[in-house]
Amino acid sequence: MDASVAAVAPRQEAATRANIPSQCPSSGLPRKRAHDGNDDEAAPNGPKRRMTDAGSLHDSTSHHKTSRTSARSSRAQPTALHTPMRDMATCEREAHDVLPFVPIHYVDARDSAGINQRRRPYRSNFSRLLKDPGGLGRYDGHQLLPAEFDYKAFLEPLPEWLHDFEETTSIYHVQLTKRSNVAGEGFICHDGEFVDAILPMLCSLGKSRSNAHVALDCRITVTVQDGDPMNGAYEPFQLCEDLRLASVVHHEDSTTDTQHEPETASNAHGRISTSPEDISMVDANPAAEGQHFPIDEHDDEVSTLPKDNDAITTNTTSQQPPCEEPDATAPASSRLPDSSTSTSHPVGPDQEEEDESDLDSNESSSGDEDDVDGEYDEEVDELGSRVADLLRSRLDAANWAAACQYFHHNPNLTSNKPEDGLRLTGTNQPLLPFQVTDVYIYFQLVTSRDAEKRRYGALLGHEMGLGKTRLVMAIAAVRQFCFSLWEHASDPLNAHLHKTKDHDCFLIRRAGDPECPCDINSMSYDVVHETHRGGTLAIVPAGLVMQTFEKASEFFSRRFSVQFPDHRARFKGTVVTTWDQEKKGPDFSDTMQLGCGEWTFRRGEPFLDSERPRPEPTEFTGNSQALFAELGITASIEPPEHVDHRLPCTLFMVVSRSMLQKPGSFDDVWATEEDVLVADNTWYRVLLSAGYCFGFLILDEIHDWRSLDASQVQCVFRILQRQQKKPLIAALSGTPVSSSLTDLTFTFSLLKGLYKPDDINDVKVGLKELNDIMGSDNMTEDESAQVSNGLIGFIQRTADSTFLKKPLMRKPKAVLIDVECPIGEKYKEALSRLTKRVQEATVAEMQLQLKNTRKPSRKAVRNAIYKRPDVCHLALAIQFPGLAQSIEVAEAEGESLPINWDLISPYACPVKTPEPRQYDGCFPEEWDEFVDVTLDELPRGDKIVEITEEAYSDDRLYDEPGLPSFGFNGPKNVLILAERPFAAQRLKLFVERTLDPEKFESTWIHGGMSKPEKANAIEWFASFRDNNGNFQTKTRILISTYKLCSTGLDGLKAACYMILFTVIRRYSTLAQATARVDRLGQLLPPYIYTFQSSEHPFEEMTMILRDKRARLFGRQGILGQIAGWNY
Repeated sequence: MDASVAAVAPRQEAATRANIPSQCPSSGLPRKRAHDGNDDEAAPNGPKRRMTDAGSLHDSTSHHKTSRTSARSSRAQPTALHTPMRDMATCEREAHDVLPFVPIHYVDARDSAGINQRRRPYRSNFSRLLKDPGGLGRYDGHQLLPAEFDYKAFLEPLPEWLHDFEETTSIYHVQLTKRSNVAGEGFICHDGEFVDAILPMLCSLGKSRSNAHVALDCRITVTVQDGDPMNGAYEPFQLCEDLRLASVVHHEDSTTDTQHEPETASNAHGRISTSPEDISMVDANPAAEGQHFPIDEHDDEVSTLPKDNDAITTNTTSQQPPCEEPDATAPASSRLPDSSTSTSHPVGPDQEEEDESDLDSNESSSGDEDDVDGEYDEEVDELGSRVADLLRSRLDAANWAAACQYFHHNPNLTSNKPEDGLRLTGTNQPLLPFQVTDVYIYFQLVTSRDAEKRRYGALLGHEMGLGKTRLVMAIAAVRQFCFSLWEHASDPLNAHLHKTKDHDCFLIRRAGDPECPCDINSMSYDVVHETHRGGTLAIVPAGLVMQTFEKASEFFSRRFSVQFPDHRARFKGTVVTTWDQEKKGPDFSDTMQLGCGEWTFRRGEPFLDSERPRPEPTEFTGNSQALFAELGITASIEPPEHVDHRLPCTLFMVVSRSMLQKPGSFDDVWATEEDVLVADNTWYRVLLSAGYCFGFLILDEIHDWRSLDASQVQCVFRILQRQQKKPLIAALSGTPVSSSLTDLTFTFSLLKGLYKPDDINDVKVGLKELNDIMGSDNMTEDESAQVSNGLIGFIQRTADSTFLKKPLMRKPKAVLIDVECPIGEKYKEALSRLTKRVQEATVAEMQLQLKNTRKPSRKAVRNAIYKRPDVCHLALAIQFPGLAQSIEVAEAEGESLPINWDLISPYACPVKTPEPRQYDGCFPEEWDEFVDVTLDELPRGDKIVEITEEAYSDDRLYDEPGLPSFGFNGPKNVLILAERPFAAQRLKLFVERTLDPEKFESTWIHGGMSKPEKANAIEWFASFRDNNGNFQTKTRILISTYKLCSTGLDGLKAACYMILFTVIRRYSTLAQATARVDRLGQLLPPYIYTFQSSEHPFEEMTMILRDKRARLFGRQGILGQIAGWNY
C-alpha cells in the first residue's frame, strides 16, 4: 500500500513575504547587518515596514486580516536564510546573471503519444519556477530555498503543450547538465520529490554564481514519460557523486514510522497541504550593528542560524552509516481485556511485589502475568509488520522543513549529534531532528480544523530508547511558550501584531523560538485558543516517579526570555514537582495551587430573583452529583488565571498511577467547598472533590491500562468529562499493539475526547473493523486509506528506522544468545513426579472448564493454566531443580514453603544498609536447609558464574569523550532479571555465596524498597567510579524482576551483560526488558543471554507462546501439549 496516505503533509503557506531592509523604530534608518559573520548575538530583524510622511510605521507588504477565517487561508511565506548582506544592486545583478539563463527543455517521450504525435521540445527557464519571479532580485542565486519554487509552475506548460497530458499517469525524468557533463539526474514523480530535487540543483547552480558565463552552459532537461507517480520504484533526482555536493533534503522513502493526519490542501483547516513545495524556512534575523542586549546566565543564548554554505560543507563531509533493514516483527504489548472472555483465576502462590498494582484489588484485572495475545499468535508478527508498514511516511523531509520553519531552525542541521540538535526556548537539552518533527506533528494534530482528523493528542509508540519522555516534555515547553507569549502580547504596551494588525510581530525569533501566537495565521495562535491552558500531569508507574521528576528538572529551564527590538522579555519557566512532595502539608502550596481549578455552574433555567441580598449558604452534606442531576446543574472546572505571577501551564506534576486508584489519596485531597445557587436566592455550600484541573496529561506505559473500570482510568475519564476544555493527551508505549488494533481502544478514546461507554464501544468496533481489513491478504487503496485515517493520532518510529536517510538510533548492535541449561540428574526424578502431578491436575481442571463454557477464549484458558499455584511451582522448579524435592518433603510433612513474596518481604525489607546491600543471613535459620537445597546443583547458576567471569575480564574501552565513562576499560556490569521475587531472592543469595567478593559486588531491587532506595541502587549500579572517585575495579551485579526493571530506568544501560533468567511468554515484557541495555546511549555492544531448558515440556510450551506460534486446540495447541507432557 502507499504509505503516503497515512502521512502528514506540511503546513500550507500561501503568500509570499517580501524581504526588504527594515527600519529602526527610533530613527527610521535602514537597519544594517553584521559583515564579520560573528553569530554570537542575534540582532533585531524587526518588522518589514517603512516610514510614511506622517511618521507612522506601516508594513510595506501589509494586508488587512478582516477575519480569522480569511486570514488563516493565506499564510505568509517566510524568507530565506541570510548571509551577511551586500549591496542590493549587486545581489540583484548577480542573481539575474545566473538563474534566468538556465534553460529548461521539456521533451515528450511518452509511449502513449506515439512517435508521430510527440511535440517539439518546449523551452522555459529556471527562474519561472519561482512562486514570485518578480522578487528574484532579493536573493543571491545560491540562497534560494526549495519552498520558493512552485510545483504547479513546473507542470504549468504541459497541459497546453501536450493536449492529451494526464498528470496521474506521467512521470518526469530530470537531467541537469553543466558544460555538457551530467551533473545530476533522476525522476520527479510528485510534488514531494520536486522539493527534494530543487535544493541539490540550487547547490550545483550556486557554484556558478562567481562566473555568470558558466551558467550559460547549464541546462535542465525534463523528459515526460508514462508511469505511475505513486509507484515509488523510480530513482529520485540526485547530484552525481563526482561533484561532491550533498543535497541536504533528499527524497525519503523513509522507514520512519510516523502516522499522522493525511489532510489535503482543500480541507477546512487551510493549513496542511500535500504540496511539499509550500514548505519554506524562516529568516535568520542577523545581528544589528551596534545594538546589544544584556543576557543573564539563565537566558536563552542569542544566536543566528549557520549559513547555507557552512551547512552544506558539513553535510558533504559527514559519512552516512549503513542502515539495516527494519525488523518486520513489531513488539507486542498488553491489550484491554475483553469483558466477554473475562474469567476469575485462582491466586498464584507468588504474588508479585507490592510495588504497585495496576488496578484496585477489588477490580477485575488481567494482572501482570495475564497473557494478552490474540486468537492466533502466529499472525501477530505479521500484523505488527503491517501496522509498521502502514505508519511509514514518505514526507519526513517536508515535515522536517515545516518544523524548522515553525521552530526557526536551520534545516541543514540534520545529523543526530546532540550538539547539532535544537534546544527549544525554555529548555536545557536539545532535540534530535526526528524529535523536532514529531513535536511539530503533535501540534498539527491538536490544532487541525478538520473535525474528523483532529485529535486531542497522540499515541507515541516509539520503540524503547528513542526518547519518548523528552518528546512529551518538549510538547509541554511549547505549550508554555505559546501561552506565555500570548499573555505578553495581551498587554497593549508590548509591541505585538495585535497592536495595529498592519505589521509583522516585533518578536526577534531565535533558533528554538516557535512562532509568536500574536500572529492570527500561526499555529501558536491555535494552540492558545483551541487547547487548554492548564498545567501538565504526568502519570507514570510508581517506580518511575523520581526518574521522571529528575529528567524533567534537568530538561526545563527555571526561566526563559525572548528578544524584542528594544528590550528582552523574561518569563518564569516550568516548575517541576511530584504529588508526594505536594500532598505532605495540610494546605495547598503555591505550586499545587496551579493545579487547582475554578468551578463554574450552569443551570438549564436562570433564577429570577438573584439580585436580592445574598443569604448565608446552607451546608449540604448529601451527594453533590445527585443534587446537581436533580436540579439540572452542570459543574465544570477551568484553571486559575495566575498564581504568584505564574501561569498554570508552568506546572509539571508527576504522580504515580497507583495513586489515582485511591480516591481518598488523590481526589479527596483536592476537595474544595463551593457556594452553589440551587433555587431563587437559595445557596448551598457543597463539598466537591477532585478540584484539580490540568491541560496536558502524560500517560506513560499506556499498554498497562487494561480495564476500563479501573480507578485510574475512571479518574482520567472524569477529567475529560468535567473540564470546560478537554486536556491534551500524550500516551506513551514502546509496545502499543499486541494482538489486535482493539488494544488501542482506551487510548484512541482519549485521543478523540470520548468517555461515555457507548462512544468507547464505537471506537472498539471501528478498530476491530480496521483490524479485519489489515488481516486480509490484499488491501485495496480505499481500504488502505480507511485504515490510515482510522489510525490518525498514532505516531510510531522503530529503532532501526531512519530519518532523512540517517539512522535514528546510533547504538552498537546487541548480541542475543540463547543459553541451554540442562536440568541435571540429582533432582530430575523429583521434578518428573512434580510434572506428572501438575499435568494431571491441570488437564482435569481445564476439561471441567471446557464443559462448563461454550466457547472459551484462548486467553482465559491460558491464564487459568499459568495462574495455577502448582504450575507456578513447576516453573520455579525448572529453574531451581532442588525445589521439586523440597515441595515433596513439605507436602509429606504438611508444611508450607516460604515461596510467596508476602513471606519473604518481612525479612528483606528491614535491610537498610548502604549499597551494595547484603541479604545472606537476614532470613530465619529454619530456612537454611530449604535455601541450601534450592541452590544445590544449579545448572543456571553455573552459567551465571561463567558469564560474570567473562564480564569481569571484559577490557573493552569506553572512548566517548565528555561522558563519565570516558577512558574506562575495567570490569563490566551485569543485569539479571527473573520473573518472580522468589527467584530474584535466591539469585541474590547465590551470587553472595558463590562469586568472589574481591571481584564482584551485587544488589537486589525488590518491591519492599522505597523509591529513593531504588533510585540509590540504580545510581550505584550506573556509576563507573567507587566512593573514592576512582574507576571501579569490580563487576557490579543488579538482580531484580521483569516487573520492577523492565520499563524506564535509563541507568540500567550501564550494564554490558544482561541475563534473562526466566523464559517468559509475554513478548512485550521481553521487548521492554531487553531495551534496558539495548537502547540509545549504550556505548558498547551488549550481550543478552536468555536461559532456557527446552528439554522440559512446560518450558518448551512457554517458549512457543513467547514465539507466537501457539493455538488453543490441536496436537500443537496448549491443551494438546499439556496432555502430551512426558518428562
